Amino acid sequence: MRKLARSGLRTASRAAAGSLREQVYNLLRKDIITGVYKPGEALREEVLAERYETSRTPVREAASRLERDQLLRFVPNKGYFVRHITVTELNELYEYRSIIECAAAELAARKEPDPELLAQLKELSEVRYRPEDRRSYIRFIEADTAFHIGIARMARNELLVRASTDLRCSIERLLYAGLDLGNYATGLTQEHREIYDAIRNRDEPRAREVMMRHVLGSKSKVFSLL
Repeated sequence: MRKLARSGLRTASRAAAGSLREQVYNLLRKDIITGVYKPGEALREEVLAERYETSRTPVREAASRLERDQLLRFVPNKGYFVRHITVTELNELYEYRSIIECAAAELAARKEPDPELLAQLKELSEVRYRPEDRRSYIRFIEADTAFHIGIARMARNELLVRASTDLRCSIERLLYAGLDLGNYATGLTQEHREIYDAIRNRDEPRAREVMMRHVLGSKSKVFSLL
């Protein structure tokens, strides 16, 4: 019984450590995406450990994961820095996004729609933001992410869901950086509604077409900030 108890404690301890690592990773990831830490900024382990109320080990492990996620870069003898997104990387990102999201929209229109997911998609497509209202813009970003991942879910393809979810890390970072984009709310909402209508009407060519226009429009807005 004592051996079983000790084994249980070790298992619980490992689970707690794993949970802490995941929490620190998610918090640091969110802070980078939302612009708390700016591109090029150096991140010191002791400062991060204090911010997230933990030791340096979970911070170091989180930073290593975020380097693999292309959000941080490690410089020997200097530490971790928030990565800049280069013009080449932006072009590659939007090429990849057009492939993934156009395929998801087309496939979602092809398959029999899930009524619950379709209703959620409609609701998300109507979310807009008010210029110079940060809270409403953040709500829009959250809805935008849910909208695009929702399309992949409607396509009922787990690989597309995974790819769309991974994409949102970079897309959200760009959206948060574009808080001064101005009033594109009406146009973006209109594009979302057109995508939703094409999927609801099961019009595959139209779904692909309007999604492509939406992605290229997003790319144009982002490049206008450079």
